Amino acid sequence: MGIDFGLWLLGFAIGYVNDIYQTSLTQRMNADMRQDLMQSAQFGVAAYRRNSEAYYASGMMNDINQINTNGFAPFYGLIQTVGIIVFSTAAIVFLQWRLMVVTVLLGVIAIVLPRTLNRLMTRSSERLSAANEQALNTYSETVKGTETLLGMGLVAEIFRRIAGTSTKLKQENIHFTIVSGMVRTVAAVISVGNQLILLAYTGWLILQGQTQIGTILSIASLAGLFFSGTRSIGGDWALVKSNATLFKKFNQQVQASPSQLSTAPADVAFSLNQITYAPTPNHNVLTDYSLTMPAGQKYFITGPSGSGKSTILNLLTERIAPQAGTVAIGLPELTYLSQNPIIFSDTIRYNLTLDESFSDAAIAKALAVTRLTDEVAAMPDGLDTVLVDGGQNISGGQKQRLALARALIRQPRFLLMDESTSAVDPKNEYAILKAITADSDLSLVAVIHTNDQTILDLADEVVAIG
Repeated sequence: MGIDFGLWLLGFAIGYVNDIYQTSLTQRMNADMRQDLMQSAQFGVAAYRRNSEAYYASGMMNDINQINTNGFAPFYGLIQTVGIIVFSTAAIVFLQWRLMVVTVLLGVIAIVLPRTLNRLMTRSSERLSAANEQALNTYSETVKGTETLLGMGLVAEIFRRIAGTSTKLKQENIHFTIVSGMVRTVAAVISVGNQLILLAYTGWLILQGQTQIGTILSIASLAGLFFSGTRSIGGDWALVKSNATLFKKFNQQVQASPSQLSTAPADVAFSLNQITYAPTPNHNVLTDYSLTMPAGQKYFITGPSGSGKSTILNLLTERIAPQAGTVAIGLPELTYLSQNPIIFSDTIRYNLTLDESFSDAAIAKALAVTRLTDEVAAMPDGLDTVLVDGGQNISGGQKQRLALARALIRQPRFLLMDESTSAVDPKNEYAILKAITADSDLSLVAVIHTNDQTILDLADEVVAIG
């Protein structure tokens, strides 16, 4: 009794430790895979933007969950199954070597036949991954656009988008379940058939006097172990192989795209030379356009919507490439600010420093320039106030000023602002731009949307487009 309990306790402990180790190993691999997926970011915006945000987000969550369920878990099972097969094979050899030969041949058949469905499994896995990516994109857009749809009285459209996407996702999940079920069914049928064949062969050996009659009882038990193992190998290996395309997504070698930018002289911030850019055929935003800005200058770009103001900044940051002409940069360290900055769900301090080390004086200066000093001081925890849900607890103007402070604290040499103060009230906008333009070491290109002459007078040159 004591020995039995001790063995049970030992088995329980081994299983417990094994589960912890497998979970730890899986999570380490997941972390590495997420790092691999984002490796394109180290090569700049152009390389990163080859894929959509949904591609990266879905990869980090949906694809990794799919790999964990249909890749790592079956693989761990395969390792355990191999041990069972080795044990049962050794026992069968001990009983009768002829039985071992037949068992191995039948085992090979049990493993190989389900693999004929690998291609079908792989296609189904790819379809499920694509459906997950599309669903994530649609759900995210719907959540972001809910207030817009509510404002237009289109409540039904919210539910239509969610329901339609959910239906497509359900269909792909069902399809994958059907295909994986087919593989397991084929493996199960082969397993049962092989056991019957082996039992029949054992009976024939008994009739021939080649083995003892009691062998058939042992073979019945060992065959169950052996062929349940080969069934698992056949089915689980097909599942593991179905994730091959997903693994390629994480293992793809990303290379830096050759920069389309030329190098301008050191005293030139940037130069556009005979640029033509058309986002769609027969619709030129810029045609044979040229513009040069000396280093240290402050240029404000104005013009109607769609005239090409933001296009200039996108050309300088290689978010887009011109169809004709050249873009030259003399100051390679660009800092870009958009109209809709990203605010992280963390403290104000983190959103300023992004976990880099800055002195209290540097933080105070950045807050002062962006007119945030008093507002941050009035918040419950000051710099340690937590901004929730992407900054939903601060105003749009405060978001823009916080993003600007985040840029200024790093003392950029070349700052690009794409309507980055559009949500800031005129008084603060003037004070902020006055402080920024007073920095003689800074080169500034700011797309602005104002007719306030006092603000326009802060620039060394106002470039009107369109």
